[in-house]
Amino acid sequence: MAALKAEIRSGIFPAIKNLAENHYPDRPVYLVGSSLFQDEPMDIDVLVILTDEEFAYCYGDVDKWIDEGNTGQWTDCRWRHASDVILKRNEMMTIIEWKYLIDLMIIPEKADCDKPKELLYVPDNQTHSIPPQPEDMMDDNPVEGVDY
Repeated sequence: MAALKAEIRSGIFPAIKNLAENHYPDRPVYLVGSSLFQDEPMDIDVLVILTDEEFAYCYGDVDKWIDEGNTGQWTDCRWRHASDVILKRNEMMTIIEWKYLIDLMIIPEKADCDKPKELLYVPDNQTHSIPPQPEDMMDDNPVEGVDY
């Protein structure tokens, strides 16, 4: 895995960091989709997995949301979710000056599957360390306290 070019990783990092710290401080952020296997994908697929309880609090019943995704019969639950994802994605795109196309996905744990994913960012309160800042990624010296 990890085919995504370093310059793209460093280019999207400010948006990933903002998403994690300002919207989901307790949730890791993942890279998924073609970004895992192509060095220059058409878009960068970014995933945040919320607990079912968090998701229900923000958007509505998880089972209803999943069912509406399967049937295409959307109600306020799906529309609320779609609207929020678009707002957060546009915020991310603005941070990186629309240089890369980001496809943001926010899903409940119940909808997660075993598809490949790569950890992009882990909050401070998790057991993993935070990836280096983009400027640190270009330095030959590792960042003190960061596990690579």
